[in-house]
Amino acid sequence: MKITVKNITLWAALTGFVITLALASAPKALAFEKNQCKEWSNIATVVMRMRQANASISTLLDIAKQQPAFEQIMSVITIEAYDRPRYSTKEMQDNSIKEFANEIYLICYKQSNVKDA
Repeated sequence: MKITVKNITLWAALTGFVITLALASAPKALAFEKNQCKEWSNIATVVMRMRQANASISTLLDIAKQQPAFEQIMSVITIEAYDRPRYSTKEMQDNSIKEFANEIYLICYKQSNVKDA
């Protein structure tokens, strides 16, 4: 991955976001709560943006490992993102990012409804 100010900014945002989210959700790292769905969607957005920028999967998984309370969900989102194609046009990349974030939100939301039932 070419190192640019944009990539460094994304890296810093992802690291900071994961730390904040890990601290907020540490007691229930994988609890499916509706308020977490937006947070998961935000993580999915950043991860897929990094994937579309051709960031190394190992780099993102290393970030996840730095937050043990949140490592599992971050790893799952990262692996899912890297199972998706990388596109060359900005329009396709943006569509892929939005679609992936929506899918992660939907999975979370469905799981929260299963728990509530």
